[in-house]
Amino acid sequence: MGGNDFMNNYYLVPFSARSRQLSLPDYVIFILIIVIIADLQRLYKLGARRVLVTGTVPMGYVQAEMALRGTNGVCSSEVGRAASLYNPQLVQILREVNSRIGETVFIEVNTREMHMNFITNPQAYGFIASTMACCGQGPYNGLGLCTVLSNLCPDRDSNRNISVPSI
Repeated sequence: MGGNDFMNNYYLVPFSARSRQLSLPDYVIFILIIVIIADLQRLYKLGARRVLVTGTVPMGYVQAEMALRGTNGVCSSEVGRAASLYNPQLVQILREVNSRIGETVFIEVNTREMHMNFITNPQAYGFIASTMACCGQGPYNGLGLCTVLSNLCPDRDSNRNISVPSI
């Protein structure tokens, strides 16, 4: 939930049905109110009592988005805006749901900050860079699937490969 709702529904194709129907702020509320709250309530009714709920990663830095929407190696600010609108509201929703339940069941995890730490300082995590996928095609190896025709890292056995944050 979250990142894939934006990437596969709102931003999948230029002028998707959802993006024509709802502004980005309205789509964020739609996802949170219609989808997330219903899923959290369903999990609770099924017996879930400790659930880590992650916000979205900085989606504008994902190589596919940089290749499709970024410019000159700079992340896509529009896709990044989705995460900046969604994550704080998700935290608020989790607090409200926990308050209604009367206990802390859903715990927020700030994955955006974790990914930004990796993106801005990949060397601290044993990587050379964070802007190029290790297997793919096109700019930043961000297009297509990993196939026999893909561009590959020069040393796939090393943890020093150029790597990518995932969504």
